[in-house]
Amino acid sequence: MLKLTSIIATLIFLTMQPRLVSASPFSNSLEDIFFNASISNSLINLSDNRQSSVQFIDDGSTGNWSLESEHEIILIPFDGLVIPIETKKPALILTHKDRGRFVFTEGKMRSTTRTPVIKATSSGDPYNYRPTLFITIPGSEIDDNGNFNRGTQPWQNAAQGVIAELARSSNSRHSQYKHFAVDWDSDETNRGQVEDVSGLVKDFLKNRIDAWDVVIIGHSRGGIFAHDLTKELVGFSKVKNLHTFLLDPTAAIPIGDLYPLNLHHASVTNEFGSLFYDGNLFDFNGAFPGIGTQSDLPISGYNNYNRGSTDVLFPSTHKTFGSDWVTGTNVGMSRALDDIWARKDIGSFLPDGDSGYESVRVSADEIIIDASIEIADGNLTIDGILKLGDAQASINALIGADGVDIAATVLVASAQLVIRDNHIAVASNTIIASYRSDISLSGIDAQADILLAEGSVSISSGGVNVSASFPGSSISVGSGGVSFNIGGVKFGVSF
Repeated sequence: MLKLTSIIATLIFLTMQPRLVSASPFSNSLEDIFFNASISNSLINLSDNRQSSVQFIDDGSTGNWSLESEHEIILIPFDGLVIPIETKKPALILTHKDRGRFVFTEGKMRSTTRTPVIKATSSGDPYNYRPTLFITIPGSEIDDNGNFNRGTQPWQNAAQGVIAELARSSNSRHSQYKHFAVDWDSDETNRGQVEDVSGLVKDFLKNRIDAWDVVIIGHSRGGIFAHDLTKELVGFSKVKNLHTFLLDPTAAIPIGDLYPLNLHHASVTNEFGSLFYDGNLFDFNGAFPGIGTQSDLPISGYNNYNRGSTDVLFPSTHKTFGSDWVTGTNVGMSRALDDIWARKDIGSFLPDGDSGYESVRVSADEIIIDASIEIADGNLTIDGILKLGDAQASINALIGADGVDIAATVLVASAQLVIRDNHIAVASNTIIASYRSDISLSGIDAQADILLAEGSVSISSGGVNVSASFPGSSISVGSGGVSFNIGGVKFGVSF
């Protein structure tokens, strides 16, 4: 029996009150489907931390996905009443251990995905040093027309050149590493993006044999992102040492940035903070007209490994700061590696996957559902249109009494047919005639029929294949960049 006190209690709340409903046609977002579908504990049950294995055919082998739901509510006792306040919207999270994660919430799909760029395979011998995850985060980059550029920045690639030396057996610091180069929407607020990257990092680390050391390097607004990311990772059981380097961190105040006040601390994790700036205030040169920035201020706990306050000054300009620091010898990345390895555990660490360089892309897209939902005889049926970004598909899906939940159907339909942003797409002009998904606790078996007179669809990139023959066949999906052929005509899609 739950005893309520004056202390605020946080619950992961995943089910609505039991009731039977036949929903009329509507045009709304995924959030509405989530609530309309959560109608009966006997038919549709969203349970805390459920891990259902979602089986897809991925490049000829079985890829395992995990599916979980979350909804956070704070219960506040007041004058004999208990007042629920929602602190986190209902969300469904589809995760692949090697590809990334997709979060479906409030009518949007947020994706944080990993694309391998360089892989280094181990000889199989144990390493002497604890493995290291490097995370580099760029700031805002603006072209000559005042537009924000996406993609990784040159200093991140330069950092990889330094990090890659760890893969050489002749290197005295020879050890396993992974480098995540983050590519994010740097002209948007970072809160949700920080959560998505931290989720991806935790997904990666929780599958490791040992705890890893984590090194986060952020420049400009990426420095603010880096500091916020440390708050999410500090105290995580698979993080041993957490080293954070802020390179001329710059907060864009009116779009939600807060300049850091102090280093985050938590038990389990040993945290070290380093701060560098040039002493010159930076204006975004019209990128954020009329707004203010905050930078070049000391941050409590960022003591550059106890070197004192004068060590923060670094001779550079804001634009070239990242590259200058990475290539610097006396103060830059070379010295940073000295500091990291001086605090690294020595032992016998078994190889745990490959080392390498990966691009981590963060993005979001609107999801629109125009559909009707009916529940009868223990089955749930959904008919309608699912639209994600510029792509859309018709859906006809059925879930039996042993189904997981309708939101899982929407997830699978999305994953099978219309996920975009460097991942999966059949094509916005491909007509999906029917879609059926039979869902049980043992997994998901999905098929789609495609209406075209002739031809075929094939999607491939990065060793991942998606294919469907006509008329009507099963579609298997993976993740990666997208190119496809329809009826012998080649299309290219970049997002």
